[in-house]
Amino acid sequence: MRNILSDISGSFSVAMAVSLVPLLAFSGVAVDYVRAATLRQKLQSSVDTAALAGAAANTPDAAGKVLALARDNMQVTLATDRSVTGFTVTGQWLSPTDFETVASASIANSILTAVPGMPKASAVSVRAVARLYQPIVAGAPPRVSQLDPEAGDYNQTAVYCYDPTKRLEASRGRSLTTVIADNGGTTYSFTMPTCPQGATLSYKLRNVRSMRATPARWNDPLAEQYEYFSDTTLEGYCQTYNFGPYEILETVLCDTLEQCKPRSQGGVLPEGKNRTAQTATAACSPGKFMYYGWEDRPPYYGWTDRDYDDIRVIVECPTITRGARQVFLLR
Repeated sequence: MRNILSDISGSFSVAMAVSLVPLLAFSGVAVDYVRAATLRQKLQSSVDTAALAGAAANTPDAAGKVLALARDNMQVTLATDRSVTGFTVTGQWLSPTDFETVASASIANSILTAVPGMPKASAVSVRAVARLYQPIVAGAPPRVSQLDPEAGDYNQTAVYCYDPTKRLEASRGRSLTTVIADNGGTTYSFTMPTCPQGATLSYKLRNVRSMRATPARWNDPLAEQYEYFSDTTLEGYCQTYNFGPYEILETVLCDTLEQCKPRSQGGVLPEGKNRTAQTATAACSPGKFMYYGWEDRPPYYGWTDRDYDDIRVIVECPTITRGARQVFLLR
């Protein structure tokens, strides 16, 4: 028995058997990742070309013919690789100015299939959006603009135009800033800015700590104050918002103005303290409304109850018309 317990012959085979599964997994991931990446590159090149051609076609029928041709060409290219299946190409006008193309396919895994529980194929999907015309965005004044009159901080909201192509300039792409409301009781007479082609209406919040009841210090450069910008961009009718690392803005898309009220009142707006802000992802198309709910202080930058209703703005979704013709990829 002592000899049996001390015998180590064959231990290398056991060790190899135990390590074989993770070795196969690591090798399979590397090999199959490269194959999927190569397919993705081919698909992306195809949809880029199709998006530009589809946008330039400028009509649904002509765009459909362009997509059919792109589909046929890509199927010929992929026919030599039998591991690629389920290839599709679709396209649609997101707005009067933007044409979207999406391509997808599946590629069979090779080494990875030897690992128990791993998928037999990897799905690959790519997307491209081409802009045919520079958009002209027109927005109406907010239907609702409410700022908490009991807050300790002074809060002021403004609307401005944001052009992402100029974000590296000194202006950071922001222009035509117009103050529209504050929580100090000020009445503002204003006209919504008419944004230049390619720019989108965005919102700015200026926060001056603990100064709501001290009007003389609202514009004091020595007072502790912060500015937050939504820097709204437009992809079709879908707006995106960027506040950097600050989680202070909540956005909710409403089908009607009546729907833009708290859930306890029969609407769709979330309620409650100490929660994560909701972000709208659906298209903000004409006739619908976008709700903006701000927390005047971001988490971890002083006390905040994280209910995202210190500043409330409801605006009708903008209308978009075609400006100068200029075909280019947004991606």
